[in-house]
Amino acid sequence: MLGPQPASDRIAVRIASLQPQDWTAVIRDQRGGIVATHALGYLPAGTVDVQIPLSVIASGAYSLELTGGAETRRTQILVTR
Repeated sequence: MLGPQPASDRIAVRIASLQPQDWTAVIRDQRGGIVATHALGYLPAGTVDVQIPLSVIASGAYSLELTGGAETRRTQILVTR
């Protein structure tokens, strides 16, 4: 689950994992440069909803990379102001 799209202040993400682990969200621009990094903390096994702030991100298209242990997930997000 990812929403809203496009986003302005924050985006909601649903993370499903088989084991508890530390998660990090990295937002990258279209050239692959890191725009923001957010430590999401130690999340339990199962499904967890988290909010990722976007208030310092300029309008545009970005890649959202979620990493927990050996798991990495990527998706595209749009930010509008």
